[in-house]
Amino acid sequence: MLRIYLLLAIVITLLTISCISVREEKVFDKEINNSSDCLVSKELKTYFPPKVFSDNPERNQFKTNWYTSYLSAMKEPSLYEMKKQVNVEMYRFLLLPSFSLPVMVRIQKCNNNYLIIAKELTGNRMKDPGIVKKQKRKNLSEQEWKHVVNSLDRLHFWELQTTVEEGVVADGIKWIVEGARDDKYHIVDRILPSVEFQKACLYLVKISELMNDEELLAFEKNINQ
Repeated sequence: MLRIYLLLAIVITLLTISCISVREEKVFDKEINNSSDCLVSKELKTYFPPKVFSDNPERNQFKTNWYTSYLSAMKEPSLYEMKKQVNVEMYRFLLLPSFSLPVMVRIQKCNNNYLIIAKELTGNRMKDPGIVKKQKRKNLSEQEWKHVVNSLDRLHFWELQTTVEEGVVADGIKWIVEGARDDKYHIVDRILPSVEFQKACLYLVKISELMNDEELLAFEKNINQ
């Protein structure tokens, strides 16, 4: 009889945790999706413009499929499709490292509200994205938002070429940054970004609070190897 009570207690606890998780996800979806001015549709699947990575069809399709698989696994919206939405400005950083887990951080401004969303997958860089291992979402301060935007402006983000010749890099880390605002979309894809570019991206990871101090230190050490 005692065993039955213990089993029932365990089942009830697991169901409670599951319900809380589902409820939190619904609240988050409501925050993002139910605003009349700031809609973020999860149904949009065209993540990138045609020939954005290369004029070579095979090379362009390879990168499109590769990056799409990770954004889709993270259940991320398409910034490219959202560029026409009024009063919305968004930036997304996708990091595909060789020896640690894929990470994404997205910030968005809807009217005067600022939000940051970060996710980490279980998979690896080339073979299998896996599933979302953990995620964090919270309000962003206006000061933090301005810090990111100013950093990107100093990099002349909107004028940077999407891709550049970087040579052959063994086990290189993919640094991918997207932006959408005022009916404009831009993406920058690098293996060897500038120091300032890296700092802007890592600042996003830091303020997202996806990782604690110890995890963040290990993360930065891995990508700087």
